[in-house]
Amino acid sequence: MILNKDLNRKKRIYISRNKAQSRKLLNENKLIEILKKYNFMKIYAEDLSFKEQVNLFNSASFIIGPSGAGFTNMIFSDNVKVIELHTPKRITSVFFMLCKVLGFEYKYVIGYENFDNYNFRVNITEVENLVKEMI
Repeated sequence: MILNKDLNRKKRIYISRNKAQSRKLLNENKLIEILKKYNFMKIYAEDLSFKEQVNLFNSASFIIGPSGAGFTNMIFSDNVKVIELHTPKRITSVFFMLCKVLGFEYKYVIGYENFDNYNFRVNITEVENLVKEMI
């Protein structure tokens, strides 16, 4: 739950897909350890009410995570930075195009080791380097 008193602070958000059936990041725990150093909070968009999603993404300064519907919430953001993590066998341009239209800074990382249901891993160092570059 997102508290009203937290709404004014700009947030760095990691959108997890670990509750989804596909496109899960298999080395997410290692990535979260790194992202905590940069004050990212892990969220499950599907656990938030619509109002909570709007409020959270409206207060976001940075969004990162595996490609999925949760990224659609960036439409409630203003001047946000985005890193999209792609499974190597299913790369789409939907959120890249949305970022272009909205004027957001966008980067991506293509993962490796595609498994069942398009689950995958990313190079943690590559993601961290992009985060440092964009902050």
